[in-house]
Amino acid sequence: LGLAIGGFGLLFGLLAGAAVATTSLYLIGIVLAGVGICLLPAGHFGASLGLIGPGLIFLAIAVLATIVCVLLYGKFLPWLIRSCVRLCSRLFQKRRNMA
Repeated sequence: LGLAIGGFGLLFGLLAGAAVATTSLYLIGIVLAGVGICLLPAGHFGASLGLIGPGLIFLAIAVLATIVCVLLYGKFLPWLIRSCVRLCSRLFQKRRNMA
């Protein structure tokens, strides 16, 4: 029982971590690109490009992470839940037949 609860805790942590990492990538990308764009009128052309470029890279990585999260939450999680329900129903039906 403890192993099953630990497994569910690990899965919940991975799913929550994926969502938090994706959100943080979006925030970092938006902040870096925003600060870089704000530096353009001030005449700091090199510094602004040095911030806009990594900001856009972070946004691109965030889009890829979003695709991974959609696959994770949309395909893997329902499959995992169905598998656990099937396993539990098999275990309880065998016990019920034995009694």
